[in-house]
This record gives sequence, structure tokens and C-alpha cells, in this order.
Amino acid sequence: MKKYKICCLTYSKLYDITEKAISLLNDEEIEVINVQCRHNHIYDTVKQQNNNGTEVFIAGGSTLVIFKDSYDLPIIPIEPSYLDYIECINKASRISNHIAIVTYLTPLDFDLSLIGNLLNVQITNVVYEYSYDLSNKLLESGCKVVIGTSFAVEISLNLNLSGLLVYPGEDVIVKTIYTAKSFAREIRK
Repeated sequence: MKKYKICCLTYSKLYDITEKAISLLNDEEIEVINVQCRHNHIYDTVKQQNNNGTEVFIAGGSTLVIFKDSYDLPIIPIEPSYLDYIECINKASRISNHIAIVTYLTPLDFDLSLIGNLLNVQITNVVYEYSYDLSNKLLESGCKVVIGTSFAVEISLNLNLSGLLVYPGEDVIVKTIYTAKSFAREIRK
């Protein structure tokens, strides 16, 4: 049987975490390619991987949004879990009680008010569409700590705010890869 070919479009720390997750896989039916892919290279990367026989792509954050807006190819989202956010919020609460969680285009799909109440912190979900808007939105939020991807943390540091990276754990990535395998299996039917 031909292996299911899955391509993870990652960058920065997510690339490293994905590499670790791939090393945990013990499945002879899957071939996983992990590609460092910044926004300015997404089109070339997707074209190359699609030509190389990728059946399902995996991406998260703004890469996922750009992919969905640009392609009609199978993609599985990879996103930090509720637990991943809780761990980051707990760390951030040691720095400040005003925390921003940055997301690209769409708000978080879960309620963090309970953890905010437990840790006695105010959590604001800052949603941005254009990179040039993010600085102003962070300043307007009044938050002292920013939780988000590499881009959000980079912007926060430029504003002299603290920044914490949030990424999915290896377990989430492994689960996402197996979901992609199931999706590829269905496509072949």
C-alpha cells in the first residue's frame, strides 16, 4: 500500500515541536514532511508539496487562514489546545494580571473567563487582520503580557511588553497527524 503523504506547514518553534512529534509516530502507513514555511513562501511551498504528491496539509494560525483563502486542497488545522493556553496564562499571570491573547482573524473558540477568575487576571483576546494593526490593538488593550505566535510576541517585544509563545503540544500534533491520515484514507475511497 502506498503511504499516506502529509505535509506540515510550520515555522519557528512549531517546526521543532512538530519534528519531535513526528519522531514519536510509529506508523508505517504515513509519510510526514515538515516544511518551514513563512507567509512569503507559502505559495511556492504548497505548489512544490502538492506536485510531490501530498494528500493532506496541516497548518495553523495565519498560515492556515492564508491556505484556506488560497487553495481548495485538503487541510487539517493544528491549534493550541485549551490546556496549552492555560499553561501560558498561568506563566503570564506571574508577570502581570492584564494578559492579551493574540489571534489572527478569528477569536478564540473557547471561553477563558474561568481560568481568568481562578488566577485573578484579566484576559483580552486581541484579534487582528493586518500586521500593521496589531501594535495599536495591543497598546489599546492595556495588557502588559502578550500570548501568541512568534509574530505576536515579536510585536509585543517591540512595544516593551512581555511576550509568551503559545504552541500546540506534541500530543496535539500527533493527534492532528492521525486525523490527517484518516482524512487521506477517506479521500482515497
